[in-house]
Amino acid sequence: MSVSPVSRSRRRLVGLAPAAAAIAVLVAGGVGVLLAGPEHMAEVAGVVALLTLAGAAAAVTSLSLMARRRLAELQHLPDLGRRFVTHHEHGRVTRVTEGQGHLVVHLASEQVQTIVLDEAGAPDHMTPGAAETSSWRMSTARLSPPQVAALKEKLTTGDEITVVSSGVVALTGPVEKSWRLTSSNGLVVSSGRASG
Repeated sequence: MSVSPVSRSRRRLVGLAPAAAAIAVLVAGGVGVLLAGPEHMAEVAGVVALLTLAGAAAAVTSLSLMARRRLAELQHLPDLGRRFVTHHEHGRVTRVTEGQGHLVVHLASEQVQTIVLDEAGAPDHMTPGAAETSSWRMSTARLSPPQVAALKEKLTTGDEITVVSSGVVALTGPVEKSWRLTSSNGLVVSSGRASG
């Protein structure tokens, strides 16, 4: 997964925001002391101290929220390098889009469950089943235009679709290596090849 230069610069700006706020508070305090005079220095120092405490509290809250979000993104790390199998059950094709040399099938499944396998290939643990949408890209480079039209027609008949995918858990999360789409009308598409 690559990070765009725009999001990198946003992260840098967000990271610099607490430092910029602290500098602004100190500058405001210095200006306040100069404008108020030495007789009101204690009041200005108290206000600056309160602003500094409020800024520190906001920074700690912001950092804890960022850490919580980042930890939620990394929940898959204990399974790093393990194989998985995901079952997309009771699916319906919501649309089929066509690109240069491929079709993309957009699927809404009522029940999606991922099983993480241990080192021996036996089921270790699984996610609770939930409804989910997914997209499956299939190559049409070796098919003639009439075959592509027939494939699109078979996919959009409203029949129930099941997809079983497998792959490996990587640093960025689960990465699917292969999949097999089966329709109740007899169509079978497996990692880019169609039959039926």
